[in-house]
Amino acid sequence: MGTDSFSRSNRHWEPYLSLLDTAYDTKFKNMPVSERLAVLEHVKQQYWMRGRLRYMCYPGGQTELYDRVHAQPKLHPGTAEPVVALCHRRFGKSHLSALLCVERCLAQPGAEVHFGTDTKKHARQILEEKLFKTFKDMPRFISYRTRDNRYWFRNKYWPKGVESVLVLEGFDYNLGGGMRGDSADLVVADEVREVRHLEYVMKRVIVPMFRGRPNPTVVLCTTPPDSMDHDFVRVYVKRARESNSLITIPASKNINWTEDDTKLMLKEYETKENLGWRREIECELIADSSKMIVPEWPMVQHECLIEAHPRPAYYAPYVALDMGWKDHSAAVFAYYDFNRNKVVIVDELFVNYTPTEDFADMLVDKIKQQFPEHTWEHLSLIADGNALNIADLNRAVDKISDFYVREVDKYDRDAGINNMRSGIQAGKVIVEEANCKQLDNQLLNGGWNEKRTDFARSGTLGHCDLIACLVYLYKKIRWGENVSPAGETGWMEGVCRSPELPKNPDMIDGVAGVEALKAMFGNKRFIQRRKQF
Repeated sequence: MGTDSFSRSNRHWEPYLSLLDTAYDTKFKNMPVSERLAVLEHVKQQYWMRGRLRYMCYPGGQTELYDRVHAQPKLHPGTAEPVVALCHRRFGKSHLSALLCVERCLAQPGAEVHFGTDTKKHARQILEEKLFKTFKDMPRFISYRTRDNRYWFRNKYWPKGVESVLVLEGFDYNLGGGMRGDSADLVVADEVREVRHLEYVMKRVIVPMFRGRPNPTVVLCTTPPDSMDHDFVRVYVKRARESNSLITIPASKNINWTEDDTKLMLKEYETKENLGWRREIECELIADSSKMIVPEWPMVQHECLIEAHPRPAYYAPYVALDMGWKDHSAAVFAYYDFNRNKVVIVDELFVNYTPTEDFADMLVDKIKQQFPEHTWEHLSLIADGNALNIADLNRAVDKISDFYVREVDKYDRDAGINNMRSGIQAGKVIVEEANCKQLDNQLLNGGWNEKRTDFARSGTLGHCDLIACLVYLYKKIRWGENVSPAGETGWMEGVCRSPELPKNPDMIDGVAGVEALKAMFGNKRFIQRRKQF
């Protein structure tokens, strides 16, 4: 074997040469090949003895994440603050996970390490192949044995009977119940985008396992999920940003990603603007539009979600309800702005396990809070629910107000949804942000179930009941209805001005002048408008 065999460009030797970054000098390069192999073998054995397998990581993204995991106990001592990693496809998450699990078992005699994803079968598919490849480099003084989903490791220099164990887990089975009663020093969760109850498993199962263990460490690693309502994004990405524990490794910043890799992936995604490319390759947190109920909302949110909309003096209020119990009872409160021809959502109600009488109290209080009494004659109050529920609600409402709830018309659900989506795309729906945070969240993240037969359910979005309310409400709007009383403009000062009228009506020439305007509006209304300009 010639000296060129040790060139840094030879990928076969790269892992071994990285053991000797500081020792790769003239003296080492001039050694006979047999001596160099002996030196490398000795250094490799020392790394396995100490449980430090960084040399098996590829430089770039893998070493960056490896170093961040090892720094976490020092940055957050005494806590189980997770390292949260967003990684592109084909990053090598499984390989790195295998290294982290094995080296912790070797570095800490008697360690208990858990690797998991959604199911135990999936966990074994992900990790076992990578484990066996790692074992090929294992020195003889380290041995392992396996049964089912457990691997026991022993170093012959450890005290008699001492072993470390690695367990492959399924987090979704029985809500992680298989791990209850175990202890843990390290938990590595891969492809957590597939775990349905991540927050529950972390809080109720994993974190208690670290009690009494030194340097507890959690690693949550995945490509971004399709839904931004997933626990990983909603809870752990947000938390990691605040604690500086988030590491994002897109393909464009990974030195191991090549032009050939880009060409291969672009055959599938066609363009780098494709949402799949942006999410899977560039690690952007962006929902899958094909699964969203209202895919138009992210594109218009910056225009249609505002702090406050100036109200006209006169308008028609609308309230749409979706009755439920375990599924939430929801309500959307809105009015139609005739001057701007827009629907303005001003408030919401989103509760579950609430008795009808209590819900009626909240409903009436919201109506009286949002809409002045002179608008109630034009109020439309509609609800989706069975006849008995609506009758019960009307009896409860009738005790405290003169409002009456009517049943919605649900003749064609899909047509109603499409009609509402068209209105949102056209900018006809305005949402006031202060009181409508849950509606905004549902519009942004609400999705269909797998068969696209119904809205998907989730812990935070419920059954997307507020979206259902918005569909009913949008269909009920009486477009073009002017409820301003005779002799009133219906405008508030500074709210809106007609684009057809000039700033100085006296300067209009000919028959289209002042007399024509008086004839159009009546003398009194013309004088009122003229004062505004």
